[in-house]
Amino acid sequence: MPDIKLIDATAPDPREAEDYVPCSFVCIASEGDAHFVADMLKTIPPKSEVVILWNKRGDDGSVVHRKDVPFANGTVVRYYQTQWQELDFAALRNTAIALASREWVMWLDADDRLLTHQHGFFTSKLHEYPPGVGGLTCGCVGIQPDPRPGRAHEGAVRYHVPHIRLFRNGYGFRFTGRAHEQIGWAVQEQAFVLVECSLIVHHVGYETDADTMRGKLERNLAGVSYEYLNATDPERKKFWAEMMRREASNIHNYKGS
Repeated sequence: MPDIKLIDATAPDPREAEDYVPCSFVCIASEGDAHFVADMLKTIPPKSEVVILWNKRGDDGSVVHRKDVPFANGTVVRYYQTQWQELDFAALRNTAIALASREWVMWLDADDRLLTHQHGFFTSKLHEYPPGVGGLTCGCVGIQPDPRPGRAHEGAVRYHVPHIRLFRNGYGFRFTGRAHEQIGWAVQEQAFVLVECSLIVHHVGYETDADTMRGKLERNLAGVSYEYLNATDPERKKFWAEMMRREASNIHNYKGS
């Protein structure tokens, strides 16, 4: 009788591979931001899952799966489209989060960039966090027109802002806030811990002129004011009040430029 070799038909679990990325990257964008999205995707680690949610003004909240695009480096980009009736960053991000399938979620804007030399964090360090850690605070860095009176058209300033960019998937963590949306409260309400990590996100969206920057701030102020007026928790009301003060102050400075 000929030798019969049995073949194990069980497919290997991709999560056991050394270069497996246990993180879904989610991004909301308008289709006018396609050039920003293309540059953002160049900074995503290989073998990742990326969820891109295109949004445009419409009359319903339907979500349509448009296509999946596999990259040569093993990353798969899943494109969806939704329609929104009013600008609500938290609602849009939460829609994208619900489409993510991996153990962690990292939210990115179309004009965010990861640092490619930090890709190893996702394949090594991310596995090391104990189960009680629910979210990771990263550093968001960038440049914006100088907000000091009279300086916006001639100078620029650097900023470094802590952001909770990574959080565990599958626990129902969702954003609140139409602008300057927050997810840390949702993580802490379930008794998870937030810790700082070494990741840096480069935000290029504020590298613009003073008039465009003022428009962005006015958009944010409208959303933050709504949250302040509707907040019932004293600590959260205090947070939104500070956001209002900061945005209004910067708008005033840019108008005087």
